[in-house]
Amino acid sequence: MEEKQKIKMIHIDWKQNAGDAVFNLYDAYKYKFLESSEIDEICKTISYYQPAEQLKFLGAYIAKYGYFLYEIDTDSDEFCLCLIKDSLEEEFLRNTKLKVKKLYTDKKSGREK
Repeated sequence: MEEKQKIKMIHIDWKQNAGDAVFNLYDAYKYKFLESSEIDEICKTISYYQPAEQLKFLGAYIAKYGYFLYEIDTDSDEFCLCLIKDSLEEEFLRNTKLKVKKLYTDKKSGREK
């Protein structure tokens, strides 16, 4: 049976933090890992980083659950984000005509992947 995922895009202003992104992602996708106390703690811990950096750390957390956080370039001052299931990532990248960027930071090194 072919695996499918409905892709939903959420928008947050460039000044908003990871907590705002989590709230909007949960509202769109309803994945339980987006409403955990662990993610609340992560958002508090990374709150002193710039919003773009916060999203990379958030992407690392989300990857633990088999999803990747992607930013879709809208050529504006907002973040347009979506979640892609890891098993569908290759198909997503092959079929999208949008300019996208995976948001993920290796927690140990702090380097973008």
